[in-house]
Amino acid sequence: MQNTAVGLNLWEYVNWDAGKTLWIRNDLNNRRLLIGIPLITPNPWLPNAAAATPTSPNVILMCNYSGCPTGPDLAESAEVHMTMFGDLKALDMKRKWSIWQIPCPVGEFVPRNDGYSAPIFLCNGINSSKIYQLVNGAADGTGQNTDDGVAINWTYCSYGLVKAKQGQQVQGLGALRKVWYYLAATMSGTGQVSGKLYSNTLGAAPQNTYTIPLPFTLSYPAQNDQERVLEIGGQRVFIEFSSVGSGGYSEIGPVMIDGEMDKVSPHRGVSS
Repeated sequence: MQNTAVGLNLWEYVNWDAGKTLWIRNDLNNRRLLIGIPLITPNPWLPNAAAATPTSPNVILMCNYSGCPTGPDLAESAEVHMTMFGDLKALDMKRKWSIWQIPCPVGEFVPRNDGYSAPIFLCNGINSSKIYQLVNGAADGTGQNTDDGVAINWTYCSYGLVKAKQGQQVQGLGALRKVWYYLAATMSGTGQVSGKLYSNTLGAAPQNTYTIPLPFTLSYPAQNDQERVLEIGGQRVFIEFSSVGSGGYSEIGPVMIDGEMDKVSPHRGVSS
């Protein structure tokens, strides 16, 4: 969220002309901070969002601090740290940030008739005169898997597998060009999921991609891992999963891919 590089500090994209509309709530029961901000879009975190300069909060920054039992832990815990070998490692059970695309001018805890619960309710920023409550989805389809009756379309993309050092540690893989030929993923839920792989880089027009021809049809509970044949090469590969059609709900666990060093062309070569 805070980065010294120009254009990569999220706070630079806040419409500070509407800064007085920011709101913060500390959800103690779920151990998360909710911060409503008017965020100018598109930006590096929401590249596909419609162009907008909002005058009230159009997104909610969610900070999950379930792994930080005290205030000093929350303030001092690092999301990543440098190892003795010079690698950056992500730490589990530390503060985790996410951007929720929920237009909401204000959120507030509202006591209920049972006398002790006070869930947070969100006023909407779409002029529908509705007030919303966050409820959990469920992989078996029994939870709330829609947004006010509308399917929730989602996309998830992994990091670039694998790092050069990881490739050197795996026999037969290497640190240079690789060929990936098989995928296995643990998935459960409802609906269908599509898969796509990107070679080397992400961007508006990546040069080498592979779309898995058959979508993953989900069930709950999942009896077996989902498996697919692949055909893509490159120094690294990004794996993207997204909902199909009317959305649905899915839980994606471990994802594994089989690959080996490109025996025909381990080096891409140079032109001069």
